[in-house]
Amino acid sequence: MEGAIAEAIIVAALLLGLLASFVPGFPGSAIALLGVVAYAELDGPGGVGPDAQRVAAMIALAGVGGQWVGPVLSVRAAGGPAGAATGAGLGAVIGALTLVPGVPWALAVVGAVIGAVVGSAGAPWGARVRGPIGAGAGCVIAVLCDLIAVLGIAGVLAVATAAV
Repeated sequence: MEGAIAEAIIVAALLLGLLASFVPGFPGSAIALLGVVAYAELDGPGGVGPDAQRVAAMIALAGVGGQWVGPVLSVRAAGGPAGAATGAGLGAVIGALTLVPGVPWALAVVGAVIGAVVGSAGAPWGARVRGPIGAGAGCVIAVLCDLIAVLGIAGVLAVATAAV
């Protein structure tokens, strides 16, 4: 019975992690990692070992880091000023934490763009345009980083459980 519960928990955690990865600033990879840890505890010593859990934790950390750094680096790569990068990071965090059901992803993108516009107020016109474009692209990069991390964690789980 515990094996069925463990399998239900890991499937739910991976699906929730996949859904959460589409929200910039909300770490879906951390949810998937929690599912792996719960699966390892419920499945017993024959399940996911500590080495696989460490690898999954490193992948989750990389996914979370990509979520927070994506908008900032993307603004700078697009040629936006440093103030726009700071505004994009803060805007993405505030947008992701806004409690409006169904649209947190859109609020994170809008928050990043507004933060980039406010952060680049004294910059030349071209930089003010490049800042918000980079912020929006950074939110997409953040989503992709977390999505890849969730899929990587699922891969670690598949390899770890196939080895036993």
